[in-house]
Amino acid sequence: MLYLCTWYIVHACVMVQNRNINIDLAKALAMVLVVLQHAWTMLDLDNPELGLVCGAYRAIATVGVPLFVFVSGALLLPRPIASLRLFYKKRMLRLLLPFVVLALVVYLMTLCTGGYTWWDGTIKNAIISFVPALLNNQINTFHWFVHMLLALYLLTPFMQYALQRLSQREVEGGLLVWSVVMLLKQYYPSLAILQYVGSLWTYMGVYIAGYYIIQYRVGERMYLWIATITTLLLYVWDMLTDCATQLGLPLTAIVLGMLLLNVPMKTVSDVSFVRQVIRNTSRYSYTIYLLHIPFIRMLYQVLPNVISMNEQVTAWMPLWIMPIVMVTFYIGCLCYDKIKYLPNQLIGIG
Repeated sequence: MLYLCTWYIVHACVMVQNRNINIDLAKALAMVLVVLQHAWTMLDLDNPELGLVCGAYRAIATVGVPLFVFVSGALLLPRPIASLRLFYKKRMLRLLLPFVVLALVVYLMTLCTGGYTWWDGTIKNAIISFVPALLNNQINTFHWFVHMLLALYLLTPFMQYALQRLSQREVEGGLLVWSVVMLLKQYYPSLAILQYVGSLWTYMGVYIAGYYIIQYRVGERMYLWIATITTLLLYVWDMLTDCATQLGLPLTAIVLGMLLLNVPMKTVSDVSFVRQVIRNTSRYSYTIYLLHIPFIRMLYQVLPNVISMNEQVTAWMPLWIMPIVMVTFYIGCLCYDKIKYLPNQLIGIG
C-alpha cells in the first residue's frame, strides 16, 4: 500500500511538471471566452444597434469554442497511436462520465424550475425522458459541443494514423483544401457539393490545425509575430464586418492558438501562483463548461432590476458576470479537488 501511494504521488508530480503551460493558458482563455459569450447572448444583446460593442463581443467571445477544439487537436493528435479499445476506453470515459453526471444535475435543476414544457410533473416521465433528452441534446442546447467533440473523438485514432504518415507539405495541402471549402461555404453556398459538408468539417479543420501548429510551428519566433499581427487584424476585420463565421471565426481561433502556443511563458511559469491558477483553470475547464449556463441564468434571475436598464448599460454586464462565474467555479472545483475520496473524473476535472 505504501509503495502504491508513493508511486501515485510521484506519478502525479511528474504529470504536473510535464504539463505544457502554453496549452493550459489556451484552454483557460478559451473557457473565459465561452463564459463571456454565453453571459452576453443570454441577455439577448446580439443586436447590431449596439454598434461596435456588439461587434466586439461577437468577434472576441465567439472564438472560445473553436479555440477549445484547436487545443484538443494540439493535445491529442500528436500523441502515439494507441489501440482503438484503449483510446476509446480512456477518452470516452473522460468525456462521457462527467457529461452524464453533470447533465443529470442540470436536468434536475431545470425540472425543479419548470424549464421543460413537455414534462407532465410525474417522476416516471422524468426518469424515462432523461436518456432520450441527453441523446437528442434537449437537456440544454449548449451541450451540443460535447456531441460534436464525441464525433471528433470517434475519428481521432484514424486521423492520428493518417497524420503521422503525412509530410508537412501534405498536411498543409489538406488545410488549404479545408480553407477553400470554407470560403465556398461563405461565398457560394448554393454549390451542390456543399450540402454534404456539415459543421463537423469546420471543427475538423481547426482540430487538425492544432496538430499542425504544435508539430511544426511551435518555438519559431517569426510565427509569434505573424500570429500576433494576424490575430489583431482578424479581430478588427470581424468587428467591422459582422464576424465572418465561415472562415473568419475558425481562422481567428487558429492564429490566436498559434500565438498562445508560441508566446514565451518562461517568466510566467516561474511564478508558482500564476502557473497554478493557469493550470487549475485549464483542469477545471470542462467542469465549468458543463455547469456555467445554469449558474449564469440564476445570476440573471436575481438581478432583474439591473437587467431592465437601458441596453447601453446592460451591454457591459457580461464583463463583470464572467469573472464572477469563473472565480465561483474555480473555488468550487478547488474545494472538490482537495477531497481525497471523490474522483475528479466524476465531474470532469482533468
